[in-house]
Amino acid sequence: MDKLNPDRLFPADPTTRAIARNLYKLVKDLPIISPHGHTDPKWFADNVPFADPASLLLTPDHYVFRMLYSQGIRLEDFGVARVDGGTTERDSRKIWRLFAAHYYLFHGTPSRMWFDWVLSSVFDAPIPLTPPMPLAPPLPAVPPFPLCAPPAPASGPSSTFSTSACKQPGAVEATMVIHSKAAQPARPAIPEQPALERPGGFTTRPRRRRRAHDRDA
Repeated sequence: MDKLNPDRLFPADPTTRAIARNLYKLVKDLPIISPHGHTDPKWFADNVPFADPASLLLTPDHYVFRMLYSQGIRLEDFGVARVDGGTTERDSRKIWRLFAAHYYLFHGTPSRMWFDWVLSSVFDAPIPLTPPMPLAPPLPAVPPFPLCAPPAPASGPSSTFSTSACKQPGAVEATMVIHSKAAQPARPAIPEQPALERPGGFTTRPRRRRRAHDRDA
C-alpha cells in the first residue's frame, strides 16, 4: 500500500495536475521496456532469494554508496567488494544501520524518492526510515527478509516485480546465456491509448510532423 502522497511528483497548479493525473493513469500499468538497467540479469535468470535487505537494496546500488563515499563513509564499511579481494563489512545489520544513520544526506534526491516508495509500497513499512537509537537494545532474531523468504520460486525478483523480459546490456559479467534464460518468450502487448481529454471539451491526438515539401511556398 502506497502511504505517500500520490501527487508528490505532479505540478501544484490544479488544472495542470489534473492533466498529469490523467496522463499517469493511462501509462502507470504499462510495462517498462528499457535498455538501461541497474540490475544484474542473473538475478532474474536464477530468481534466487536475497539473503538480507542490504544485499538487495544497498550494497549493489552505486548511487547509494557513492553518495555515502562522498561524505567520508568507507566503501568497505558499506560492504562494497574490493578489487583486491580485501576484507569488507559482512554484517547486514551494521550496513543497514549505517545507511539509516546517514539517510538525511539523500533528502531531495531521486534515490530518496525511490527508496521511500520501496519501503512504503513494496514492503509496507509502517514508519519512515529513521536513524537507529544509540542506546537501543539488540534487535531480536527475525525471519529471513520477506522478499527473499523461501520458497525461492515464489519470492524471487521475477515473481515479485512481474518481470516479462530482461534483455539488457547492464552487467558486464552476464553472458548471453543468462540474458536468454531471463527473457520470456512473449512480451505483454501495449494497448492502444485513447484520445486525451483537455479542458474545454477538446481532444488531442498525435500530430503528423510536417515535412519540408508540405510547407507553404
